[in-house]
Amino acid sequence: MGKGPENRGGPREGVGRDGGARSGCAKAGLRDGAETRWAAVVLRGPECGRGGDFPLCTRRPKDLIEPRLSSFFAIQRIVMWQFLKNLPLFRLFQKAEIDPDTLMEERWVADFSKPGKTRFIPETETTYECSLSKSGLALNLKRGYQMAWVEDPLYRYADLVLEAHVSLESGNSYGAVGFHIRRSDDSTYYSFLLSNKGYFRFDVVFNGTTMPLIGWTEAPDVKAGLDAVHLIRLIALGNKFTIIINDKWAGEISDDTIPAGKIAFSVVSYEQNQASLTGLLRSLLIDSRTVEVEAFHLRWNRFIKIDNQARLRLAETFLAMNQPLSALVEIKQIWKTAGTLRNQEDLLFAARCALQLSLFDEAEEYLNHCLESDIESETSRSAMIEKAKLLYLQGKYADLQEHTQGALEFFPQDAMLHTLLGHAYMNLGRPDLAAKSYDRAFAQDDSNALIAQNAGIAYEQWGNKQEALDRYLRAGTIFLSAENYNDLALLIPRILELGRDHRKAHGLAGKYYFTMEEFQKAEKELELADTMEPDAANDSDSDPALPYLRALLLIRKGKRKSAIPFLKRAVQQAPDSALFHFRLAENLFLLRQNPEDAELWEHLRQALSIQQQDDGWTLNLAAQVEMRGGNLDSAQSYLERAASLLPKEPAVRANQAELAYQQGAIDRALSLLKDTSIEDTEGLLAHQAGSILARSGRLEEAKAFYEEAIKKNPDGLEFLVDYASCLVDLGLYGEADEQLGKAYEKESNESILELIGYIAFKKGEFPRSEGAYRLALEMDPENTNLLSSLAWVYITMGRWSSAEACIQQLEKRISPDSNEYQSVKELRERFLMGTTRLIRCAGCTRSWRVPLDAPEAPPLRLVAQPPDELPAGTCIHCGKTYCIGCAKQSIDESGRFICPDCGERLKLYDEGLKRILSDWAALS
Repeated sequence: MGKGPENRGGPREGVGRDGGARSGCAKAGLRDGAETRWAAVVLRGPECGRGGDFPLCTRRPKDLIEPRLSSFFAIQRIVMWQFLKNLPLFRLFQKAEIDPDTLMEERWVADFSKPGKTRFIPETETTYECSLSKSGLALNLKRGYQMAWVEDPLYRYADLVLEAHVSLESGNSYGAVGFHIRRSDDSTYYSFLLSNKGYFRFDVVFNGTTMPLIGWTEAPDVKAGLDAVHLIRLIALGNKFTIIINDKWAGEISDDTIPAGKIAFSVVSYEQNQASLTGLLRSLLIDSRTVEVEAFHLRWNRFIKIDNQARLRLAETFLAMNQPLSALVEIKQIWKTAGTLRNQEDLLFAARCALQLSLFDEAEEYLNHCLESDIESETSRSAMIEKAKLLYLQGKYADLQEHTQGALEFFPQDAMLHTLLGHAYMNLGRPDLAAKSYDRAFAQDDSNALIAQNAGIAYEQWGNKQEALDRYLRAGTIFLSAENYNDLALLIPRILELGRDHRKAHGLAGKYYFTMEEFQKAEKELELADTMEPDAANDSDSDPALPYLRALLLIRKGKRKSAIPFLKRAVQQAPDSALFHFRLAENLFLLRQNPEDAELWEHLRQALSIQQQDDGWTLNLAAQVEMRGGNLDSAQSYLERAASLLPKEPAVRANQAELAYQQGAIDRALSLLKDTSIEDTEGLLAHQAGSILARSGRLEEAKAFYEEAIKKNPDGLEFLVDYASCLVDLGLYGEADEQLGKAYEKESNESILELIGYIAFKKGEFPRSEGAYRLALEMDPENTNLLSSLAWVYITMGRWSSAEACIQQLEKRISPDSNEYQSVKELRERFLMGTTRLIRCAGCTRSWRVPLDAPEAPPLRLVAQPPDELPAGTCIHCGKTYCIGCAKQSIDESGRFICPDCGERLKLYDEGLKRILSDWAALS
């Protein structure tokens, strides 16, 4: 939040001991200008501020003739001046030097007609502005949800009367105006605030911790929503504080936390999106004279009659603040001034205070008096309930049974009386009667989970476990809807114990665990609930929350494809749920990345239709889909509506920046992301800036933004992965590996493992790279990119059989007509180069691939003429190899193949070539 000025020294121009302005010449202690000039002659140096022993400005013609005589008279004058200054009469005309630590006793009225003499100092900051004019002091908050103040820097006060006229120009916004008194610093002071809703409060702030002394209390003659001028008086006398608003007593309190301090004018805004709010201090009077303060205190607390309604409002505030003793004191003050007249409402209020203080006898006396008149009134009904609570707290269960049964004759539909009767029966050992009483209470108040829980306990003690489970489930459902997770946590074990074979029991437990982010337990319970048969024949209604939550759990693990059937089931079971349609459309888009997907648009339009295009998040998704399809005009239309509904959402602003980037305006995109009016607490804007810069090739700048995003959200998985990718592009593999290690600790998915495998490959850690790719393939077996990367690892490691297996799978999965098949061909070529030798025929274009280290071939026996494309042999002299077709042209007299160049016989001594002929022979 913004705050008021931190340093408030004395006046900006220095003040000397004698009250004159501090200057070089004034250091001689003289006020008269002529005397000051003559003093410079004696001082002989720069101390006078002009320098030189005899500056021209200090000399007269006589000085040139009698310099020694003039110096003598100058010394005499200085001695005389010092003597006069010490006389008591002379001190009457001197201004005392200001000591900021002195406790001042004065009566001071701020003169706003002379803004320069009001003690307050104008200032302008980015979030607030303080200005002075003849009409008063104006403190303007430039943004919402903050407190600002401006301090009187001059004096500290202990006892004081502060009297001021204030107003608040807020329009329809919610804010308050007030004062700090006894300020020690920015973290220790008393705070008074008057809101434009017609309420005031008084707090003590000590070392930054706020402790309410008087909570929000209705103020006298202050109408909500009006920007009227109000008169405020704060009286601080020792540890006693009195608040008077518009000449009417509003409250009193005692506290001795802070003994003394300065004062400040403050303004508070309570709305996040508030544009501007201005507090006006139109007049201010401070009287810190002890006698006057005591007189004011006595006048307003003893001699002026205090309105009983004001005391009652204050008492109600104290009771709401869990201060029953202070509330009871105020009620007794009302009775003291009103004589013996005590109405039913006051007696009931006093009884409640006494009951909280465990003053049972006193509380019972008040309740009995309250019930003496008009037994059928609503106040008597409340009194009967309070008396029943009193008997319950005292352990008088028989009396409680008798009292509640009698009270129910007058008020048979009261849920609390039936509940208290159930408590009586439980403690008297009759759980059967208690269960029926709790059921009657729950019938009157079916949103009260505690009544249903009590009924479940009673049925369980009675031995009826089926009814007990039913009541526990009702209570648990209400606890979950009300987000009362503490009570639900205590109930879940009993529900699972009694309902181990019941679908609703596991469903409720799964929802609870999902809410508490215990995802493993949630997955187990939700799966059980979703696969169980209905608990009863008439329990055929499906719960769409079960498949929906199961889908969210799968999405959280990166298994978007597996989540689609569950999302479709949720939509089928609840076709009117815009949330389910939105989530299915979002998942289809992120999974398929196809902006023309008809199924995606079907659910997206359905969500927009149900919400009547009033949901910013659905519009934001529609904009993302249109951007992916290149429909930038349509995307801009969706984003403008989304931004009007979600003006401060970083995600929408990030997409606006992405749109600007796609339109070619990268500078505009970055300026949108640097907008300080949007609080980027999760680092979304910084991450988007990093992404845009990385895609633009400005990797060093992108790295800085990614680091900022991670500082704001160190648990952001996408942030860590994108940052690691940027580091990889910069060649900083070690740093990238560190970031991916952090990401893997949070969640292990295939994208993280793929990057880990790539970095390990680059670093030469091939076994680690293999392990990462294999783990990723276990999560996504159909991912051909992972399979291709693993094949390259095997080729690099020389594990040819494993590489061959991967290549064969790729050749089956990837169509030869696709662009991706080119990478498969490269793999095959690299595999062949690593595992075989190419032998070419010296006479034609024929060639053969043989293993690098071919094993010894079996003995060769040919029973038929081999075809021309098979090898005939190699010349042992020149090393040339020929196919049978070419070798036929050169045959010796014995019919053997010879080299046409050397005339030497061709022999099959290469084991690889032998294997080719051997394989042919085996097949023929």
